[in-house]
Amino acid sequence: MLELGWKRLLCPVDFSPVSESALRVASALARELGAGLTLLHVRTVPGSSIPEGMLEPTSELEHDLSAPADRPLAAWKAIAEELGAPRVEAETSVGDPAVEITELARREGFDAIVIATHARTGLKHAVLGSVAEKVVRLAPCVVISVTPEAASRQG
Repeated sequence: MLELGWKRLLCPVDFSPVSESALRVASALARELGAGLTLLHVRTVPGSSIPEGMLEPTSELEHDLSAPADRPLAAWKAIAEELGAPRVEAETSVGDPAVEITELARREGFDAIVIATHARTGLKHAVLGSVAEKVVRLAPCVVISVTPEAASRQG
């Protein structure tokens, strides 16, 4: 058993293949450490590129945006449990993914975040940015990034 002392792991998921690999890594860590695992799916608000404060999401909008993620998130929770994660929770949030991930990690006192990185470069990276990169900069805890290359080795 690993002696890291981590009791709470956070794994943001976007339902991509690389994200599934991060889920597998997080589940294995949770199993080995006897840690709780929380899956988080963040939906972005339409028009979220509008300057801050100009669009404030209502609770109805947040519910409408989170609802489509409920079914896949439940399936991913079941996968984590099948992989041996002892305690798995699933949450949804609405907003800027990097901010939502790091605020939850700070607020709930997570020990580590296991996140997929899509390894975008060039124009795609410039336009879309990197959620994982922002999480690394903003996180209050250890961040483990799972790359497409690592995902392909993992199967």
